[in-house]
Amino acid sequence: MSRKIYTQELQAAARREARSRQGNRDWSDNLRHDDNDPLVKDDDNVDFMEALEWVREVVKRAWDTALLPFHAAVSKPAQKAYLGTFLFATTSLFLLCVSTVAYIIFYYSLVPDVSVERGVGLQFG
Repeated sequence: MSRKIYTQELQAAARREARSRQGNRDWSDNLRHDDNDPLVKDDDNVDFMEALEWVREVVKRAWDTALLPFHAAVSKPAQKAYLGTFLFATTSLFLLCVSTVAYIIFYYSLVPDVSVERGVGLQFG
């Protein structure tokens, strides 16, 4: 596709150069009469349309290339990966919080206080 556009572009440039070698003609020499559109430029209009199409193609390719990372980020497999990662992280955090609270509750309710108390039989006074 690119080679075809390039070839067309070269042909259009060759036509423009050939016209410029013919000398300065009046702009009305390039006009032809058409039943649908009475003032249509013969070759320049075609050249302009080809150039416009080429510019549109270049802009479209640049736009698609610029948006390629975005398309990859919002594709269905990427969305599934994001959802799976989010659910895994949320579930892990929730279970960590539950286990921490359970550890604290069971520690204070089941582990006895280890302390040594001994009466000292000293009397002062």
